[in-house]
Amino acid sequence: HASLWKDGVNILNDGPKGRNLPEAGHCFIAGILNHIKALMAITAPTTQSYTRIKPGIWCGAFETWGWHNRETALRICENIVGHSPTHFEYRTCDVTSNPYLVLGALIVAGIDGIKNNYRLPEPIQVDPQLLTEEEREARGIKLLPQTLTETLGYLRKDEVLMEALGSKLSQVYLAVKDYENSNTQNLSLIHIS
Repeated sequence: HASLWKDGVNILNDGPKGRNLPEAGHCFIAGILNHIKALMAITAPTTQSYTRIKPGIWCGAFETWGWHNRETALRICENIVGHSPTHFEYRTCDVTSNPYLVLGALIVAGIDGIKNNYRLPEPIQVDPQLLTEEEREARGIKLLPQTLTETLGYLRKDEVLMEALGSKLSQVYLAVKDYENSNTQNLSLIHIS
């Protein structure tokens, strides 16, 4: 869970009341959604992470956002009274990640969204798994990567996140994750635990 503050004011709760995101909050969250496939290499950094990121188990397995929707990758939380946004939850993260890298990567992705004025698609207010494949396709709802191999590939191509990590850290991080991935991707959970 995170909120966005500027000059002592929560900027997620600084717009019109109701289900409205202020411009900076909208762009920040759109930036995270734009980079989410690459972010997952940092926020879900082990082969075991992907045993959890499946549809129907409240982990955000789809590339979506929504208001109070636990099945979206980004969930906007709001006040019970007045229904104004207070913070957001990034749902494709687990305890195997480095919290410093996670927080830094989320901030970089969000700032990129503000700098480039990224726009969010329509919020998803249903469990995407309950929609037909045709309904998901029509609404632009895609399943997030299901393996570390996939997300490492997205991270390698994400210039914003790679630049933020810096050349040395990004090389070491990717080398370590490639090594771990190649040695664990074919093991059962019994062998990994």
